[in-house]
Amino acid sequence: HVTDIPDWCFVEALGFMTDDDGSHISDLSFINNINTDSEIRKRMFECSPITNVENVRCPTLLHIGERDKRVPPSQARIWIRALQAN
Repeated sequence: HVTDIPDWCFVEALGFMTDDDGSHISDLSFINNINTDSEIRKRMFECSPITNVENVRCPTLLHIGERDKRVPPSQARIWIRALQAN
């Protein structure tokens, strides 16, 4: 599955909100040209909710869409298994 919001993924995980001069970035098309090397993948994983699943202490309701491109069902099932193991 490929997300339909790759720019959001990078902004959330890597903090790309401003350009080098401090101005707000409104066109995030440059993200498609970024090489997702191991350091970027590591940082994105560290920002993922799955890294903190052991801290979840409240009931959780998930709505899973079979065609969801943002959180594919396979990732939702990983989250469910991690919650159940907690």
